[in-house]
Amino acid sequence: MSKIDRVEIHEFSFEVRNLGVRPTAAGVAGMSYVSGGRLKTKRYAIRIRTNDGLQGEYITHWVGTPASLGQTRMLAPRLIGRDPEQRELIYDDLKHAIKAYDQHGSGSTRYRHLGPRGQHVQRFGIESCLVDSAAAFLPMLYGRA
Repeated sequence: MSKIDRVEIHEFSFEVRNLGVRPTAAGVAGMSYVSGGRLKTKRYAIRIRTNDGLQGEYITHWVGTPASLGQTRMLAPRLIGRDPEQRELIYDDLKHAIKAYDQHGSGSTRYRHLGPRGQHVQRFGIESCLVDSAAAFLPMLYGRA
């Protein structure tokens, strides 16, 4: 059985051309096209590794803010020693751990995507790494490694 033995968090920064932030707005909603503008931004990537060599990775997008980085750093130690296949249990534990800080248990460490029936689904970036590691396991399970 796989056990998570390492969680890596890598910060990086980059500059986006022709993008700026309106002075009257904050966050993602305040970003807009600005001809000749240059917006320097910071994001981070997460890599979860297991004792048997599986790994999952996720790179944050526009909501990978300093606040979500702080939440990710707070949650990462809770993953060590856990079975990455128990994603729902891990997700529930992380949701309860973060609820006191963001009032909804959804936090900025989650991202949105369209589910199988077109509905919006939110998931932790950390959870995405767990799903990624499970997908890496499938070829081994079916003898296609």
